[in-house]
Amino acid sequence: MNWPELPPSVPRAGNALVRLCCRGLLTLAGWKVVLDDFPDQPKLVIVAAPHTSNWDWVIGILTVYGLGLKVTWLGKHTLFKGPLRWLFYRLGGIPVDRTASTGVVEQIISAFGNRQKMIFALAPEGTRSKVAGFRTGYHRIARGANVPLVLAAFDYPGRKVRVTGKFTLTSDCQADTERLQDYYAQFRDSNPPTVD
Repeated sequence: MNWPELPPSVPRAGNALVRLCCRGLLTLAGWKVVLDDFPDQPKLVIVAAPHTSNWDWVIGILTVYGLGLKVTWLGKHTLFKGPLRWLFYRLGGIPVDRTASTGVVEQIISAFGNRQKMIFALAPEGTRSKVAGFRTGYHRIARGANVPLVLAAFDYPGRKVRVTGKFTLTSDCQADTERLQDYYAQFRDSNPPTVD
C-alpha cells in the first residue's frame, strides 16, 4: 500500500522504523488509510468516530504513528494507573476523570494557545457505549482555539481509515453537530447491531 504524505506544517512524531512497523501491522490486518484535503496547519483538532470498541484505539494509534503524526488525546484516568501507564503517556495520552468537573475544554484551549504545534484528537461520543448524540466539546475546543477540524472515520467493513479536512465549523454548535453525525452515519463500527 502506498501511504499518503502529510503536509509540511503538521507536527510529527516517531521515526522511519516506527512508521514502517505501524504501517506493516495495519497492512497485515488489511487496513488502508485514505487522506482527503488534510490541512497544512501546525494546530488541528481531529474527531475520530465511530468509537465503540478498544480496537478503535489500536487502529487509531497505528494510523497516527504510521502517518508520523504527533497527537495528544484524552483517556480514562484508570488507564494511567496500571503497568502500561508509561506507554499511554508516551503515546500522547492525558488522563481525565469523567466523574469530575475539571474544565477540560478550557485546559485544552489553553494548551493550544501555549504551543506552536499541537494536534488534539478526541471521540465525539465521549465513551465506547452507544450514545444518542455526539458531545460538543470538539466544537468548543476547535472554535475556542481557532483551529481547523479534521474528521477521521473507522470504516470496518471496508477496512479503511478515512481522514478529511473538508468540514467547516460555524457559530451554530447544534447544527454543526447534526452535520457531523450525518457524516459519520455512513460508517459502520466494529460492533454492528444484531438482528433477532
